[in-house]
Amino acid sequence: MTDLSHHDITLNGNELNITENTLRGLAGYLKNEGDDMSGFAEPHELTDIADKIHRQRIKSYPVIAFCGLPGSGKTTIGEFAAELGHAEFISMGDAIRHEAPENIAEDSEELGEFAARTREDDPRAIPNWTIDRAVARAEEDALIIDGVRSVDDYMVLNNFFESFVLINVRSDFYNRLERLQEGEFEAGDLLARDERENQELGLAELLTYEDAEFLPDDIDYPEGLHDGVMVNDGEDLSLLYEKTSGLLNRLGDWAPRLDENDEEDIEDEEIEMGEIEP
Repeated sequence: MTDLSHHDITLNGNELNITENTLRGLAGYLKNEGDDMSGFAEPHELTDIADKIHRQRIKSYPVIAFCGLPGSGKTTIGEFAAELGHAEFISMGDAIRHEAPENIAEDSEELGEFAARTREDDPRAIPNWTIDRAVARAEEDALIIDGVRSVDDYMVLNNFFESFVLINVRSDFYNRLERLQEGEFEAGDLLARDERENQELGLAELLTYEDAEFLPDDIDYPEGLHDGVMVNDGEDLSLLYEKTSGLLNRLGDWAPRLDENDEEDIEDEEIEMGEIEP
């Protein structure tokens, strides 16, 4: 049996893709040939290497993640961004639903309780589930992640992906309430959800985070871990789509991904970006 574990290979994105596909094809060939190829690498060895290459390839994808309070429009904006940027849309909520026990109904109180228990028992479990989902599902070479809620979410995702940008979608209370009232949401319900998102799930800490121990005193750092803010207060969907295009056009990894007709260069005071260029 050939020991392949000690080999170190440095490849670019396209080479990684070609190598991964070649290894999987070779593994399939060896599996079919069986004993006729004895002395060569075992198929599972090649598949294991291909899996590692695939995960490394996903790490190199550009990623935009969105956070925000309920009803802010982060999911809609994320879906627009995925369409405009030809990216895979990954929902952290879907990752939770996938990992939840089968007897827990989707979008139920029990699902929320399961997520809360998971965050308390292992704060890094949900972002790691999200990475696993991206590795398993991504068909595009860029990712949009919806639903970052805590510092732990940010730290896990930012440490895994080589190009990671977090956008806070901000919307006032009454605009958010109007959007959610279609689902029979009342003001008291939204206040309770805001409190839960901010305090129990950690969104408030994410948006105000500052690790003073590691920040030089002579540099003015932005508050929070997000790289930019996008305000969504009452635009119709066509205008929101244009604003999302304008957001992507400001990001170095994403502007080239826009179709020519979608390259909106919007000087919008409601998109506030920090220093996020490479």
